[in-house]
Amino acid sequence: MPPTQPVHADLLAEYERLLAEHTTAQATVAALAVRHRRSAGTIRRWLAAAKRKANAEPPQVTPFTVLPKRERSTTDHERWQDTLATLRVRKGFITVAHLSDIHFGDHNQPALNMAYRLMAHRQPDVIVVGSDTADFSVISSFKPSPDNDEQIDDELDELRRYWIPHIDTLRAAAPKAALVYILGNHEQRIYDHMADAAPKLRKTVERAWIDMVSYQGRVIWLGRTEEVEIGHLLVKHGDKANEHVAKALLEAESYQVSVMAGHVHRLNTYYRMGRRYAVSGITGGCLCNLNAHYMKRQPSRRWQWGTALATVDLNSTDVWFDNIEFRQTVNGLTAVTAGDVLAAA
Repeated sequence: MPPTQPVHADLLAEYERLLAEHTTAQATVAALAVRHRRSAGTIRRWLAAAKRKANAEPPQVTPFTVLPKRERSTTDHERWQDTLATLRVRKGFITVAHLSDIHFGDHNQPALNMAYRLMAHRQPDVIVVGSDTADFSVISSFKPSPDNDEQIDDELDELRRYWIPHIDTLRAAAPKAALVYILGNHEQRIYDHMADAAPKLRKTVERAWIDMVSYQGRVIWLGRTEEVEIGHLLVKHGDKANEHVAKALLEAESYQVSVMAGHVHRLNTYYRMGRRYAVSGITGGCLCNLNAHYMKRQPSRRWQWGTALATVDLNSTDVWFDNIEFRQTVNGLTAVTAGDVLAAA
């Protein structure tokens, strides 16, 4: 029984391959005729049919539907702008919390636990973290404590012990909140220390620092900044420490935005009505020990535990503050927010 007709594509491929071995097309056809035990005329008809099929229009195939590609943010700055744009459209009025002055290693656990309870109770849309979360006492320009020198081998490793569970706890307490990071003057110490002690290693250390702070994308890193704008609210760590610090913060911004800051570890408020709109400035309490190891006078001057929150209208200039003090009572720490009393667990 003679062999069957080869597949068109296979016959053409075979013809092209043999054509390079023979001097003429006629010789190639003759070789194919011998190989397939057909006449030369039959081979020519097969080749002609194969060429027609190869040159024919491709079969019409119904294409599958391609979903539009979702625009994805490639940087934390874009993620942050996307977050604000989404909140502006979906909610308009949002709640912003500022957890400043924890000073991990010298933090006060009951005050920090109250802050976690407050986040779970208020469910803020944005939580500003950093802002002296670290203490970094060993690399401070001030004379370090000998006890801290003995206990801390590596400042980044020491902070990581607290930072990771801190962010995990915040995410569990307020799962929908965006976490955004700003530096405080204590975090600035890592840059100052590397510039003085190991300038040729500072970029490597900075990458490790940012990688830890970002914690696998859980925290938005906006660069080496001590402030972030959220609508008409400026959240910053602050560098003022005078008696009327909230007023000084507003003056520094020419009374153009409302300001929420930390740094001084005590509650302070200033309100001013301008020609077209009102602005307010506040400084919140701290979440560290009130008898800090580096203070010459004990207890420290008028420090207070607490956390500041703001309600921001992203579509106007309006900002309202809730500056919450955590007071020590006979039953432990107590906080009052929006008319609700939060007692220590």
